[in-house]
Amino acid sequence: MPHSWSYVGDVAATLVAAAHDDRSWGRAWHAPAATASAGELAERFAKLTYAPAPRLERLDRSALASLAVTTPVLGELIEMLYATEHPHILDSAETRRTLGLTPADLDAALLDTVRGLHG
Repeated sequence: MPHSWSYVGDVAATLVAAAHDDRSWGRAWHAPAATASAGELAERFAKLTYAPAPRLERLDRSALASLAVTTPVLGELIEMLYATEHPHILDSAETRRTLGLTPADLDAALLDTVRGLHG
């Protein structure tokens, strides 16, 4: 399912832009976000870092319940399946129009994340 992913640099840029624009007061603003499925994101991340392509498989409720018998923490994931069963798309159109922001290029954001992980 498609999901919106917020890059920390875009969140920071939104906070700064909102703080400097009188039109922003008294309401919430959604930071511009990229949209991709978790699988697409994992594949792009692997390609950018020259890692092997990921082998991803979706586990349904019954599979997670079976695995939770020996690994109880996996049972906690069952209540989070809604995040993979429906799209979660953030509408930042008003932020884009009003504050003039756009999301960072997804590949650039992923590479910046890798650099941040490795100090």
